[in-house]
Amino acid sequence: MKQEGIYNPNLFTEKIKRILAEYNQKNVSTKEPEHKSSASSAENTAGTEKAGQAGEQKEKSREKIQLPQPYNEQHNFRNEGRYNFDWQGTPIAQSLYAVAKVANRDVVINGTLDGKVYMSLHNVTCEKAMQYLSNAFNFNWMVDDNAILVSTSDTMLQSKIIPVHHLSDMEKVTNELKALGLNESNIFANSETRSVSVTGTPYQVAAAVRHMSAIDKPVSQCLVLAQLIEINHGDKLDLGMQYSLPTYSHTGTTSGITDSSSFKGNWLEKLTFSANATASKSLSKGKVVSRPMIMVMNGQEGVVNFGDQVPILSSTTTSSSTSVTAEYKDIGTNLTITPAIDEVTGTISMKIAAEISNITSWISKGETTAPQISTRKATTSAHLKSGQSFVIGGLMSVKDLDNLSGIPGLMNLPILGELFKFHSQTKEYSEVYIMITPYIVTDDIDPKEILRQVGD
Repeated sequence: MKQEGIYNPNLFTEKIKRILAEYNQKNVSTKEPEHKSSASSAENTAGTEKAGQAGEQKEKSREKIQLPQPYNEQHNFRNEGRYNFDWQGTPIAQSLYAVAKVANRDVVINGTLDGKVYMSLHNVTCEKAMQYLSNAFNFNWMVDDNAILVSTSDTMLQSKIIPVHHLSDMEKVTNELKALGLNESNIFANSETRSVSVTGTPYQVAAAVRHMSAIDKPVSQCLVLAQLIEINHGDKLDLGMQYSLPTYSHTGTTSGITDSSSFKGNWLEKLTFSANATASKSLSKGKVVSRPMIMVMNGQEGVVNFGDQVPILSSTTTSSSTSVTAEYKDIGTNLTITPAIDEVTGTISMKIAAEISNITSWISKGETTAPQISTRKATTSAHLKSGQSFVIGGLMSVKDLDNLSGIPGLMNLPILGELFKFHSQTKEYSEVYIMITPYIVTDDIDPKEILRQVGD
């Protein structure tokens, strides 16, 4: 059906098929036109066709050129062999015939194509040669079964709306279609309807449909189980004097006391004290501090955060008032995971970045106190099978604690005060191990079952 201002390529194709069928039934041979051009295989140079040009032929409005040999089997026009073409002043119709001959196809030209070809191509496919010719002489073309259909630029255009099911980046879709040779003005990607509209020759539209079918596939997902395991160990040193004061008690009266034996109680007991220096070490078993599980899409970044948000206070003083504001900073362990999934081999390539931060001390300036934060980072890559674990270790933090105790008053005396003090120094080490286990998401993966197995 032909609408006003729109050419229907389907009717054109059916009409060409009828012409070919009728012509082949008559078995009428057409004399091969003479031209000054050559076309040879780039893979084997068995021979080169050469013929002198007797004169320019006047092209007909509809020209049919039959191949010298019958077409026996279907060929993939995109993946055929590579050839060399050399045209020096060859009419465009004869150049199209040369391409069709080496591709073992018929060629049908609708309309009049004027011009001579001056072109030398080496090691190209027939499809690429047709693209060069169509760009240079502004015509449209398509492959239909065993025939190459050629038409002037104002005919044979069609539009098609291709649904987009899985791709989220519509700009990427547009760039992919532009790479096929479509003009950007003939591509319209609609993110609201999740579709892309393309306008071009039937061959271009068919190529766009094939390409979209190849790239518009469900995005693989990766289930990542991250376990944060913490091991604490430390040293402790106790040094100084420890004093113990006895408990006093007595019985009886003080009247008529003649000697100390009549004085009941422990009033005259000595004040006891002891001095010691002890050192000890401790090591605790590893414990799982956190066990989050996240779902990450192929090629996308996933972030896991273990820790707290610490407020950092800042004050602003004016002539009338003082205002205090708080800025929160993440303290703890941050884990960034980016997987690249290969569903064929069942492997996952992962980029992993780990960062551990903790507060080591507090710094005061005036009335404002701010934390001093220690940070440790590690970045690595791993190639894992689905369900295989990977461990990042050696991320440590250190805390120094110094406790001072003693007898009030006496411990503050100059020089002698050291005799009445007791120091307890503790150094605590916290070593963090991060175990990462990725799973390629399939129908067989049950996150609850994975957590149950890990918990056991």
